[in-house]
Amino acid sequence: TVSVARDPTGQPLYFIAVVEDITGRKEIESRFELTFNHAAVAMVLSTLDARYLQVNRKFADMVGYPPEELIGKSSLSLAHADDQLDVAEFPQKLLSGELDSVTGERRYIHRSGRVIWGSRTLSLARSAAGEPLYFIGVVEDITGRKEREERYRAMFENAAVGITRVSLDGVLVDVNQKFCDMLGYTRDEVIGKAIKDITHPDD
Repeated sequence: TVSVARDPTGQPLYFIAVVEDITGRKEIESRFELTFNHAAVAMVLSTLDARYLQVNRKFADMVGYPPEELIGKSSLSLAHADDQLDVAEFPQKLLSGELDSVTGERRYIHRSGRVIWGSRTLSLARSAAGEPLYFIGVVEDITGRKEREERYRAMFENAAVGITRVSLDGVLVDVNQKFCDMLGYTRDEVIGKAIKDITHPDD
């Protein structure tokens, strides 16, 4: 900060410079930028009205946009229609203090139109005085895992043979429709039963 010292008549005499050492702050900012931009997971900072303030390359690549094109864009614009209620609701719970952070799965709409699944953790950054500043989102792309789960579920449900999943203590935790048809139970009736209870005594 620079100011001018003047004599009683208002004539300038000399400059007064006050210098604050901000090296530490700059080093912290630099480390944050490196961490943010080179993180192995997608990261975003959003304004309190849910507009992208800053995004890293991982997130931009995940949704198919250049980073600069996402700045100022509403997070709702990338949300799947079935997830928009949750996307809008959770930030309010963070702002109210009801939650400190929230983690869950949500779907993003890629620029190409395809669906991207993400496991997102959302938290709220506050000032030293406790005033809300911005939201911090960390997103892991789990699209591959969800696609494998869907393929497994389709195979499980449409198999021509009965399939069960049994816990280590011998309780049925999942069965397909073919298995239910074989035994004459509904799925709700058979899940939770011990496998020995539906096995012939001789076996």
